Amino acid sequence: MYKYLNLSVILVLCTLDLWAEKDLKLDVVKSKNLSLLEGMLKDADKEKEKSTASSAKSLGYTLPAPEARFISTSLVLQTAAGASTATDAEIGQLQTGTHDPTRRGFTFQAGELSLSGAVDPYFKAEMHANFSESAVELEEAFMTTTNLPANLDLEIGYFLTEFGRNNPRHAHARDFVDQPLTVGRFFGGEGQRSSGFRLSGLLPTPWLSEWHVGLQSPTGGLTPSFRTTSATTVAGRPTITRDTHSLGDMIALLRLVNGGSLSAQWESQFGLSALAGPNSTGNDSNTYMLGADLVVSWVSSKQRQGYPFFRFEAEVTHRTFEAAAGTSNGLVYQAEDLEDWAYLMQGVYGFAPRWIAGLRYEQTGGEGASFATTRALDPDRSDRTRIAPVLTYKPSEFSKVSLQYNYDKTDYLTDATHSSVWLSFQVLIGTHPAHQF
Repeated sequence: MYKYLNLSVILVLCTLDLWAEKDLKLDVVKSKNLSLLEGMLKDADKEKEKSTASSAKSLGYTLPAPEARFISTSLVLQTAAGASTATDAEIGQLQTGTHDPTRRGFTFQAGELSLSGAVDPYFKAEMHANFSESAVELEEAFMTTTNLPANLDLEIGYFLTEFGRNNPRHAHARDFVDQPLTVGRFFGGEGQRSSGFRLSGLLPTPWLSEWHVGLQSPTGGLTPSFRTTSATTVAGRPTITRDTHSLGDMIALLRLVNGGSLSAQWESQFGLSALAGPNSTGNDSNTYMLGADLVVSWVSSKQRQGYPFFRFEAEVTHRTFEAAAGTSNGLVYQAEDLEDWAYLMQGVYGFAPRWIAGLRYEQTGGEGASFATTRALDPDRSDRTRIAPVLTYKPSEFSKVSLQYNYDKTDYLTDATHSSVWLSFQVLIGTHPAHQF
């Protein structure tokens, strides 16, 4: 309607111009006509905005005032309640994640505050800090280039190590209530993270083929399979003070990811990861890790709001820990290569809008004796099995409620098997940086 009104006004003004050329001063009339036209266009825009606001109000919405946004902020809150056949002390040994439910009753799992945004045409940056019941910790803080040639990306700062799919995944981005056993066994309760850099790029293939290389400091972060400031390390082995002399004393990463569409409804991604770096049992002792991961996803051609969908993930990790010979408190221990492994398989099925069911199966094991005890009695190296079904309801994209059952079988507790039930609540406020596929 406004378009036709404006055209009519212009025709009238053109007629006045022709008339003015004959009887009036041309520049005076044109000036008046332009002022009149601008005023009428402004009135039309105001009427259009008023109409849009009125329509939105009738639908129950309020249009936000326009604003410039340079930094995106978000806050994720997670809390849980539950019960277990294990005591609180035993639950602490069954749960490997710092932000897992860790006791009967209620647990505030975490509050993650995130800041992210573009710096300039060359960099973007983000930071994530976690709040627990009694502490605040830096989870990640890094900058990423946005304008390097050859599709290269350089990440510099403090970040989670890009090994497999589960270590770099934030707690709130998991499909299950607690951390996978494989992360706790090799990377600790917080996941492995440290300061360093990671460079990534694409290989010239018809499908998605991505490579990552990086170096991270073995000190100043959380690197339990490598150097540590604790008195003991993997398998309870005593530690020594070890300095950094060169790049060879860093933790080196190599990761390759290949993926693509199998059909209109199916997608897949396969990854290989490798880590190598020094550990704290001796001046020449090192740790080597290898991993493989797979994800396959399906979305129905008749999907509604993204449902139904199915996603299967699998990941296997192997660690060789070179434990140096030495003595401690009169006890002599021999040099030995300690082998540990873990794998998981999980599937989640979105069977109806907002409803998701999942199942995760995990096993851990290894070879080589732990110091001052048997491997079977070492909570960090004992053979373990966990089966965990979960049911999740998402009222919206910003909240979810999950009910999960854990069946745990272990060798190091008085009772070999335990059952736990956890009810977890999670909400998101603000705009959170996107996570990986």
